[in-house]
Amino acid sequence: MNSIAEIFDNSKQLLDGINGFINKYIDCDLLRRCSIRKIVDSFTEKRDYEYADNPILRLIGDVETSKVLPRCVSAKKLLTDKILACFHTAASPYLMFKTGTFFSDYSKDTFYRFDLNKKANWERLQLETAKNVILDIESRTGKDHVNSLIFDDSLYRRTGGKGTDLCAKVFDHNDNKMRLGFRMMTGAWSNGETYIPFLQSLLTTRKKHLMVGKDEHADRRTLRGKRRAMAKEKGTVVVQSMVQEAQKVGIPFDYVLFDTWFSNPTQLVVLKDIGADVIAMIKKNKTRYTVLDPTDDAVKALT
Repeated sequence: MNSIAEIFDNSKQLLDGINGFINKYIDCDLLRRCSIRKIVDSFTEKRDYEYADNPILRLIGDVETSKVLPRCVSAKKLLTDKILACFHTAASPYLMFKTGTFFSDYSKDTFYRFDLNKKANWERLQLETAKNVILDIESRTGKDHVNSLIFDDSLYRRTGGKGTDLCAKVFDHNDNKMRLGFRMMTGAWSNGETYIPFLQSLLTTRKKHLMVGKDEHADRRTLRGKRRAMAKEKGTVVVQSMVQEAQKVGIPFDYVLFDTWFSNPTQLVVLKDIGADVIAMIKKNKTRYTVLDPTDDAVKALT
């Protein structure tokens, strides 16, 4: 029996909400800076078309024009459909195109070319959009609260991940077992009431015997190369990079929060050097810290 794609509830309220959010926080200039542009969907042949007589055309003579007229789909329209396809329907874009239930009337190749655009900087789009939302929230709230950046990783499982680039056996610290997939590092902003993720990165391993998927070489000057290089970095280095990115775009925060997995003396010193104060859980080991008096005490003696 063939599976039937879920019929999407193309409600006006939902579409108006998504379009309102994009129009408010994601302008055309931001999309261009992230290399997210309109896509040519199809070509139609021009028929009888005449230019209006004007002095400029009389000076330059006959103008050679193309015999076809391209039909383009705007970047905002494609982004809206991508959000709907990813988060607001259980059916895949493939099934929706196959059953004719997709939201728009352009071809599936147009959607896939937009979705697989190698030059699209989705990380920057998420970062800049989150910044715009955060600054809007800050402008509507008082100053008697504390802002923080929160970092944590979670397991992103991939069953049968041999065909997925950089898929590996990673340690899941929730059940203390090795799982197939990635570690999803998430950096988020919070004011105590709102939690807004601003950056995410999939992390893998550097150990070849744990690598399951393909590990191909990529030019580190390209977006693909930068993503692959970041995926092999330690979690502490990724946290440092995300904090610096938040500082560059102007996300306001007072403290950086994370748990014991990313807290060590080197990490605390590096973040302090770039102007970030840290509140973190300390590992229970023999490392000695200077506290209060100051007095040298082991961590176990402080708990």
